[in-house]
Amino acid sequence: MKKYFITFCILFVSISAFAQTGTYSGGGDGSSESKAIEISTKADLIELSNNPNDWSLFFKQTANISFNEDETLEDWDGNGEADGAIPKPIGFTPIGSEATQFTGYFNGQGYTITNLYIYRPLEAALGLFGYAKNSKIKNCKVIECDISGRMNIGGLVGANYDGLVENCYTSGRISGNDRYIGGLVGGNVYGAIVKNCSSSAEVNGAQDVGGLIGGMYGSKVNYSFCTGHVKGNESVGGLVGFAMDSSRISKCYSTGYTEGIMNVGGLIGATLDCAITNTFSTGNVKGYDKDYAGFIGALGGCKISCCYSTGQVLGAYDKEGGFIGWVEKDNTSYFSCFWRQDPNEYNDNLPDIGYQEDIEKNVDSENISAITNANLKLKSTFIDWDFTNIWDIDSEKNNGYPFLREDLSSVEEEIELLNELIIYPNPTQEFITISNHIAPTCRIYDIHGRLVLEFASNTADISELSIGIYFLIAEDNGKFYYQRFIKN
Repeated sequence: MKKYFITFCILFVSISAFAQTGTYSGGGDGSSESKAIEISTKADLIELSNNPNDWSLFFKQTANISFNEDETLEDWDGNGEADGAIPKPIGFTPIGSEATQFTGYFNGQGYTITNLYIYRPLEAALGLFGYAKNSKIKNCKVIECDISGRMNIGGLVGANYDGLVENCYTSGRISGNDRYIGGLVGGNVYGAIVKNCSSSAEVNGAQDVGGLIGGMYGSKVNYSFCTGHVKGNESVGGLVGFAMDSSRISKCYSTGYTEGIMNVGGLIGATLDCAITNTFSTGNVKGYDKDYAGFIGALGGCKISCCYSTGQVLGAYDKEGGFIGWVEKDNTSYFSCFWRQDPNEYNDNLPDIGYQEDIEKNVDSENISAITNANLKLKSTFIDWDFTNIWDIDSEKNNGYPFLREDLSSVEEEIELLNELIIYPNPTQEFITISNHIAPTCRIYDIHGRLVLEFASNTADISELSIGIYFLIAEDNGKFYYQRFIKN
């Protein structure tokens, strides 16, 4: 507890040390959520973008904000004059830069920001927020935006480092000529969380292009979806372009059309060493070269469970699969996964996996099943799925396919993902020991969110658990702590 008290003190001193420098419509001094500075006009938003000293403070939006539909008539730099058509205006300056990240709190309160325009083809980290680090961005709606840049480009956040983006939405057009291009977030990095978010933006990029998130590294996305058209060259996904380093994708879906040259998937373009649970994709997928499929284009070292895809896989090229295009053999597992195939009609003659390294082309897996359209609409098909807490099925909804419950309850909602729980050994076979808390109250959940063990000590015998991935939550003095472990 001493550590968190010290951290809190440092944070408080840091916030207090920066006095408000911009001139805004109203509110407090930005030193706390209750004293948040009010953003109610486009002038306020531009003022914030031009005042890096304020990027550690608290803000709340108090009205809908709309920029001119004609970007040449807007005063993007706040100098009192419209930017004009010659040269082509570069538009809004993102809040947060590589030199000074946005580390504050912004609550959009459900109000909209319309016609946000950014054209900076040689620059990185572009969006309403450019670089955001350890920040909280909530309840924002960026509508009909037009954002173009080089890399780390998103409708809301260009690069999200260890921050929270929650209950946000974007629409419009997002493009980048390099990598990490997403409808909502460009790069979601190391501890960053995206939760309860969606996007209908059209996304176009070169590499790591996703309808919601371009690239994920050691981060999480849950309860989120996207519906827009996604197009790119390599690692192109309906939801996420590329994910790695123990990223977690759960309770999400995508419905848009996805197309690319290689590593193209209805949900994820390419992924390495990640966990993907309770997700689905329904959009069609088109590949122009190799490694493309209805769900994931290419993967390695991943755990995939309780997922399905219904989209048609288009193209007659190399290493295309009904569910997965290409798999690296080691440490990859599947559980209760399905994809649509109607013989002589829809996805005919496709294998579950287009190519699996060191084995052969056209691979079928016992835990991935090709199912007819009619059977994908039957609850009895999904015998291992949780239709009490996570999934539901109704012939009048989602075209009759299973859908995620709106009132999702999850382990992840009960805790702050502090990742401060230290356990060993990990991986383990018989016992786990918690080293940084004394006799906490602990619960272990499996990858499907089912409680499998409770104990109140520093050590637990887990020898009876099946091989797989588990999540340990410990409660100590009213706080929750989290860590993942592997049972061999």
